[in-house]
Amino acid sequence: MQITRQADYAVRAVLYLARRGPGAKASTAQIAAEQTIPVTFLAKIVSQLSVAGVLHATRGARGGVTLARPPEAITLLEIVEAIDGPLSLN
Repeated sequence: MQITRQADYAVRAVLYLARRGPGAKASTAQIAAEQTIPVTFLAKIVSQLSVAGVLHATRGARGGVTLARPPEAITLLEIVEAIDGPLSLN
């Protein structure tokens, strides 16, 4: 099975935040720089993951992105489906 580049970036961003520890906050620019993801592309991904309830994004000078739930409560399938839509298996 192959996933889209956008889903790959989403997984990498969520893993980055999970590895930082509970409640850790990072800016979109910081995640993009450390994961080599284009910033504008990551902003769109963060928006989609926020709508899906995976991430919580706060705007402003003290803003950033955090996991909306504990890492163990977030599945890979949930991340991919938040970006690519529901998967169907043959």
